[in-house]
Amino acid sequence: MNMKKEKISEAESIRLWQANAEAWTELTRMGFDICRDHLNMPNFLSILPSVTGKEGLDIGCGEGANTRAVAALGCRMTAVDPCSNFVSRAGDPEDNGTITFIEASATQLPFSSESFDFAISTMCLMDLPDLDRAFAEAFRVLKPGGFFQFSIVHPCFNLPGNYFEEGPYEEKWTFSSVPAELKEKHGDFKVAHYHRPLSTWLNLLIGSGFCLEEMLEPRPTEEAVARFPHLAEARELAWFLHIRARKPGNNL
Repeated sequence: MNMKKEKISEAESIRLWQANAEAWTELTRMGFDICRDHLNMPNFLSILPSVTGKEGLDIGCGEGANTRAVAALGCRMTAVDPCSNFVSRAGDPEDNGTITFIEASATQLPFSSESFDFAISTMCLMDLPDLDRAFAEAFRVLKPGGFFQFSIVHPCFNLPGNYFEEGPYEEKWTFSSVPAELKEKHGDFKVAHYHRPLSTWLNLLIGSGFCLEEMLEPRPTEEAVARFPHLAEARELAWFLHIRARKPGNNL
């Protein structure tokens, strides 16, 4: 269910995710985030450049599953999220010191300029009212030649109303695979998104100094659809969008 709003602040968005964190962590770790595990993240990793031996930043890490998936490729990760309820749940002893989790906002990263070889953000940036500041911060903390790769809900097909009308809306939903008893226990997630046309996304990214490098509209495999039939629609209509951009320079 979508509900248009006149205004939303970053603090309000954080408050909503703070309330979701416990249920989100429990349900995703039980395997109910089928879109993430069988559509989004496999495709995201398929276009990720080599990160072996590099220093990476995950912006909006949530409970840390995607951070760990990238760290497993042989890099050192720093992961930030503005929600303390996520950061407190994100750590795992098996990380073996390869990941550091920090409570911080995408719009005010607590790092020196040119600190990281690359940055990622998975399914986070569409919740930010100040996207231009988030892009500017990602650009600032990257070394010259570093890349920034992120995933979002597809702005062309996930619409609260008029495609060209920018603005916030609240959404209530839960994972479609969650059984009735867990739906009753946790209820729906309540989140706030900020809709922008695709041109706004790209123009803000380019305006921050990035050079657009690759885009992907992920599709599930036939094997994934056979296992999870509700993913079939995503073979005909793009649910998500992945974008990679690079900071000019040849230091890397």
